[in-house]
Amino acid sequence: MKLRYEPEVPPAPRSHALLGGLLGVCLLLAARLVPWSNMPSLCGFRNLTGQPCPGCGMTRSWALFSHGQVFEAIQINPLGSGLFVALCLALVYGLLRQTVSLPAIRLRMTRVERRWFWTGLGALLLSNWAYTIITGVAA
Repeated sequence: MKLRYEPEVPPAPRSHALLGGLLGVCLLLAARLVPWSNMPSLCGFRNLTGQPCPGCGMTRSWALFSHGQVFEAIQINPLGSGLFVALCLALVYGLLRQTVSLPAIRLRMTRVERRWFWTGLGALLLSNWAYTIITGVAA
């Protein structure tokens, strides 16, 4: 697995970068401004089975994280908190890439490494799901 800096790769077209940035900012603003704790559960899986889905608690995790309640956010859904941080970092990187021409960062993986990567990601999702079921904090 190799992490490469590729300065010759041009940034995405400004329209794509603007659209992606606006979407990310809208998600962060929604997490910050919408009163998610007062809303009923919209999770079809939970309403059908009574059990949390793999993503249950992510919205509340984002809302708590955006209000500075980091430990509570991690407790409700650790994977959701990680995705919140990843989105924030991606937005900052995208903005810097568009404005000051940072080099592209590319992760090059072999076929075996790619298989292990996706297997690990699946295991992470399943362990997060098991966490939400066992602890019941996403209820």
